[in-house]
Amino acid sequence: MIPPPDDPLLDPMTALAREIGDELLAMQRAAGAQIGALVLRRKGAADLVTEADEHAHRRLLAALPALSDLPVVLEESARHRIPDGPFWVCDELDGTINFSRGRPGWGISLARVDGVPTHGVFYLPALGVLVQAVRGRGTWLNGAPVRLGAGPVALTDAVAGCELNPHHDPVLRRRYVDPVTLRTLTTTVAACAVEAAAELLQGRTDLYLNCRGAKIWDFAATALAVEAAGGVTRSLDGRPLCWDAVEMGVLFAANAALADAVQAAFEPA
Repeated sequence: MIPPPDDPLLDPMTALAREIGDELLAMQRAAGAQIGALVLRRKGAADLVTEADEHAHRRLLAALPALSDLPVVLEESARHRIPDGPFWVCDELDGTINFSRGRPGWGISLARVDGVPTHGVFYLPALGVLVQAVRGRGTWLNGAPVRLGAGPVALTDAVAGCELNPHHDPVLRRRYVDPVTLRTLTTTVAACAVEAAAELLQGRTDLYLNCRGAKIWDFAATALAVEAAGGVTRSLDGRPLCWDAVEMGVLFAANAALADAVQAAFEPA
């Protein structure tokens, strides 16, 4: 086993993600059958805010400047602007709906972006999964290096991960979702970007498609982890992902041939 690099940012990012993630897990477990009481409000058709989201938000705002004094983009901030130059982007609690129902598929995600993501950590405490990635150096899952690139190259042999939510109108489903999910062996819906990325990194799925509804904080750490492991990340039009806007749609795949097969299946605009 090759351990993750001794990196001046990766180590404290990992410690912070573990610390906050374990605090959120304690909140979920303490709520027990009353976990729905942690929900504070609904902020959109498929978006909830819980006490745990706000707890993690406060913790990150207090702790990130000690790691590196950069601008911070957090999901639960009142306004979002992508800064010029390097910045932190974090999802305080990815998979809030899962969390609010007592399900294990949720986590915390931290990334440093400087033109592209350079460092990423995501932690799913209820599943015991920690992913670390450094651009140009690799990806590690629970301390073990991850290598993608193998696996199926045809949709008919692939297991897909795909997000489904109220942001996907019939046009989007017809153009992107249906052509893929009707061809693959089966499709899983994690309702959580970090869980979906962890499934891909573990070889449980072969691709992940999220065409609308998620944001830069869902994908900075997860896309870096897939890329640094040798997988493929693209925007839906086939171009490299851009990190200068909040709204994003993504395709992750274990290898380029499978990514090409997915995009060939999309219906033209």
